[in-house]
Amino acid sequence: MATQKNKRKKVNNGTNAENAKAMAWEDVEKMVAARVDLSDKDERRGYEQWREDAMQKRAMVDEMGDVVVQFTAKEVIDAAIDACVADIKDNAAINRRKHTANVLQLKTLAIQNALGEAQGVYVDQESGERVILAAFAVVREAKAKKAKVFRRVVDASSALARISRGEAAEQPAWPVAMVDGIKQYVDDLAEFLSTNGTDGCDLVLRICGGDRGLAKKVQDDSDAAKCLRYLAQLVVDYGVTSGFPAKGRTMGFAPASAAAA
Repeated sequence: MATQKNKRKKVNNGTNAENAKAMAWEDVEKMVAARVDLSDKDERRGYEQWREDAMQKRAMVDEMGDVVVQFTAKEVIDAAIDACVADIKDNAAINRRKHTANVLQLKTLAIQNALGEAQGVYVDQESGERVILAAFAVVREAKAKKAKVFRRVVDASSALARISRGEAAEQPAWPVAMVDGIKQYVDDLAEFLSTNGTDGCDLVLRICGGDRGLAKKVQDDSDAAKCLRYLAQLVVDYGVTSGFPAKGRTMGFAPASAAAA
């Protein structure tokens, strides 16, 4: 009975689909080409990539595999053609993205050239100057300003740890300048504190409170939770600490579960 269930079913729509003649590959190429805009250079390049890949894969089948079932039913062939066209469109999108990225880079260089010629300003990248298009300005990284923002991250992290430990504390105030980039960090830190309880809270508070030795150890530990390593980096690299140093017992290094956070 089990053998009967495992037999491949045959389709009969007036003709036996398994005995029908397989479509010649040249016809497949024509059908696919008819649905691609070959006048568009990215789609044309995507089509050429698809043809080359198909040639290599068909050669692999001939050399290393056995065809079990050939596509012969119209519904199957139509679905396969759709997939081939989608593959080409995907290739074209990748090519287009590479092209637009190159255009953006060239346009940014054009801004720098125009600044030099029209305003006598030359961007000094070695000193941290960057063209920030959204500000229509050249901006130099100010470590003091960054440290101020990072201090707010450390303060907010400390507040979150104290709330998680059951202490009365103000709600964490995360810096607006990092509202998008910091969301994942906040989620990861909250999960870490929830998972590791009091030990996790104490560890975070020690880092925020300025225990640079511990912060350095966490920063260098590839197995430590990503959110902890980021927090430790702020303390070590920018020297920022919370206004609420950790109190209470001294604990060891991160709990074993920290790496999973």
